[in-house]
Amino acid sequence: REQPLYLLLKIAILVAIAIVAKKLWSRLGITHRLFKFLVNGNSASVSEMSILTGRLAELLHLGLSRDEALSLAGQGLKIHWYRSACEALATRMATDTNWAESKAAKIFPNNVILALQGNATPNIDLLRELSAIYAERIHHRVDWATGAFAQIAIVCLGVAVGFIVILLLTPLFSLISALS
Repeated sequence: REQPLYLLLKIAILVAIAIVAKKLWSRLGITHRLFKFLVNGNSASVSEMSILTGRLAELLHLGLSRDEALSLAGQGLKIHWYRSACEALATRMATDTNWAESKAAKIFPNNVILALQGNATPNIDLLRELSAIYAERIHHRVDWATGAFAQIAIVCLGVAVGFIVILLLTPLFSLISALS
């Protein structure tokens, strides 16, 4: 009640700090850096890998070099961390013949690196298969989540109804015990 504008200003500053922190967190890929093996298989990462491998296969099929294809395929990804990882690996591919053992290559799954590493040309068919496998994994996760959501909602509804019944019957039990 006292100084409402000052309180509103504090809330606005906290919201702004939270928004900036979230953007920095995702831009720098802090989750991936802190919890590498825990988040590598999450749905967002698998979806990005599906998109990346599909685009890579098509760009390589069109005749682009590995580094150009990886750079272009990475530009359309939603997660900034993957975009910068693709750019770093593309730069490494252009400058170093031993790019597959570089730190930039360790970010990507081994099967993607294996598909890109072909001697004469990259394995485009393997990249297409990987894209299909990643897309299927996402599809199965969505199916599981939607199926589990209904079951969880039924259990939560049952708990809520049970809680309401107990709340309604508690005064009745205390009234009966007071009468006897």
